[in-house]
Amino acid sequence: NTPSNVPVNNQAPKKQIPRGNFNKSINLMLGLEGGKTDEGTDRGGRTNYGITQFTLDAWNKKNKLPRQDVFTITSEKAKQIYKEEYWNLIRGSELPKNVANAILSMALTDGPQDAIRFVQKMLNIKPVSGVMGPITKQAIWDKSKNGDAVFAKAILNKQIDRYQQDEQASTYGKGWTNRVEKVKDTIS
Repeated sequence: NTPSNVPVNNQAPKKQIPRGNFNKSINLMLGLEGGKTDEGTDRGGRTNYGITQFTLDAWNKKNKLPRQDVFTITSEKAKQIYKEEYWNLIRGSELPKNVANAILSMALTDGPQDAIRFVQKMLNIKPVSGVMGPITKQAIWDKSKNGDAVFAKAILNKQIDRYQQDEQASTYGKGWTNRVEKVKDTIS
């Protein structure tokens, strides 16, 4: 018997929401990125492991390294660039796992700041800064308090809608959408 003056907690314990894991996330994304491409109609231009020549040039310059053909990079270097220039900027390790994957998916095509701005607009955060600061992180955790699958899928669905409006949708839209759908399939 429980004494009448002791409150009874009839709620099930909250499920712990796992945080983003760079190695798992990047392996998922690299599995979806494809290999070397050099299509004249692609805005990204010459690309390997999803890293554009422009991104590699900027990263090498920042790190005082010589220019390098993007087709010669290793998967390890691609992962290092993704960690430093994408994952760390979206603060993926500080976000719920599924939301981190959804934001990373968009960051790879639109850049991390635009992906963050996109989510800030979804959450009505003002100002829309493109920085994953404490207010944005808290809003994401609040939105994910009962699990992050629904919010992650909402991000990915809005990402698909945005891709379908893109000027290059007729050429690349199906591939972009398929990639996002594959990320959605990993959400549980």
